[in-house]
Amino acid sequence: MCSYQRCLVCVMLIGLTVMPNVLAQPTWAQDADLEARLEALQRRKKDKVLKIVKDNQDALIQVKIASKSSMSVGSFQAPEQEQTLTTDGTIIDPSGLCVVSHTQTDPMGLVGKMMGSMNVPGAAGKVKTNAKITDVKIVLNDGTELPAKIVLKDEDLDLSFVMPTRKGLDLPHVELDPSIEPDLLDSAVCVKRMGVSNGRATVIQQGTVSAVIEKPRTLRVVSSASVGCPAFDREGRCFGIALMVMSFDEISFSSMMSMSNASAMTPTVVPAAEILSVAEQIQR
Repeated sequence: MCSYQRCLVCVMLIGLTVMPNVLAQPTWAQDADLEARLEALQRRKKDKVLKIVKDNQDALIQVKIASKSSMSVGSFQAPEQEQTLTTDGTIIDPSGLCVVSHTQTDPMGLVGKMMGSMNVPGAAGKVKTNAKITDVKIVLNDGTELPAKIVLKDEDLDLSFVMPTRKGLDLPHVELDPSIEPDLLDSAVCVKRMGVSNGRATVIQQGTVSAVIEKPRTLRVVSSASVGCPAFDREGRCFGIALMVMSFDEISFSSMMSMSNASAMTPTVVPAAEILSVAEQIQR
């Protein structure tokens, strides 16, 4: 074999050795294609979230509650006070039936539960509270106020159901899906409304299921949940509403003042099945 042929054979052998490694290396075209695929995936995810918001944002309302409240410690009686508070809620039925947090509608009741069974340091007697609701209105996203009333409550689940007094309404609402039971670390989308001063802008909060509480009832902690607002999976199915389900056995006067047991006051998502089960008691 001549030297020319030997060189040719060597070049061919080197080529066979090197070419597979060259082909295995990513090219600029492959990088660009991968980047385009990732961008398309992100767009699809974004579009899904925006659709969830578009389909449900008109069902996110606020409830205005006027009340008269008083508090006493032993023989001391504080003057009666009038207050109007506003809390977030979710319409779950075309009739306008909506869900709000019970503790948000009756803050003095919350204080009474926390302090009513304990002596406040320095006070001669136990704390007692009393509150009477005098007016309820559902505030729609266009600012329309509908006279309403609280028709049912479940304090254990922190549920209050508010119903417009006007009949025959056909309002946008969130469809609760009792079949959806997210697992730990599943994605979740929570949607809420800002206040009037912020133009009732929609807030989109994406998070994950960070805990599943199984006893004494099933609840889920979602990292982005806001009290009174719905939680959806990535397909837009509502698996519950965030409320303040608390264990008052874990809360003392000192921990309440120092917020040392804040976990006992973390919003938790009450499952759709639980909410629908309680709502069945309401005559519409």
